[in-house]
Amino acid sequence: MKKILITTLFSLFLFPAALSAGSVTLPNTLYEKGKPFPKSITLETAKEKGFYAYRNDRFHFHGFIPTSFGNVKLPANGDGIILSDEDGAELTLSGAYNSMKWTPGDYMGEDIENSHPNHMARMSWEEDRYSLSWSKDGKGYYIRRIFKDGRTASLHLVFPEIKRDVYEKLIPVLEGHFEIDEEKR
Repeated sequence: MKKILITTLFSLFLFPAALSAGSVTLPNTLYEKGKPFPKSITLETAKEKGFYAYRNDRFHFHGFIPTSFGNVKLPANGDGIILSDEDGAELTLSGAYNSMKWTPGDYMGEDIENSHPNHMARMSWEEDRYSLSWSKDGKGYYIRRIFKDGRTASLHLVFPEIKRDVYEKLIPVLEGHFEIDEEKR
C-alpha cells in the first residue's frame, strides 16, 4: 500500500498539469488466477479529453492512451501495455534497456527493414527520438521511439488503413505526451 501511495504521489508530482480528477481501473485480459499477470491496471484520467495517462514504473516512461482503447493486455514482466479498440486497432507502449548499446539510427534501420512498407508516409528524426509511419496490407503503422539513460521507450500504433484519418488525429497527442522520465537511482 505504501508503494502504491508513493508511486501515485510521484506520478502527480511529475506531470500534474496533464492529469484531471479521476481514474479508471481496466481488467487485464491476460489475467488468470495463479498466473503472474497483473489482474488490472488503474489509469488516471488525462486533462486532454478522451485520454488516460499511463506510467511505466519499471522503465520510467509515461504516455497517453485514448479512452476508446479499453481491451488491455499487461505482460507479467512489467515492460509495458498493449491495448486495442473496437476497430481492431492496437496500441503498444513498452520499455527496454538498451543493452546492445544501439544508436537511435540502428533501431530506426531495424524498424524500417522489418516493416517492408508499401509506402513510407512519414519519417522524422531528432537526436534522442524518431518516428515512422507507413502503410502495408490494408493497415496503417506508426512507431515512436525515445532514448535516454540507457533505456528506450516505444509507442506502436497499428490501425485499419481505411480509418487512417481517425487515427492520425490521435498521433500528435500521443507524441506530445510520450516521454522517458529521469531514472531514480
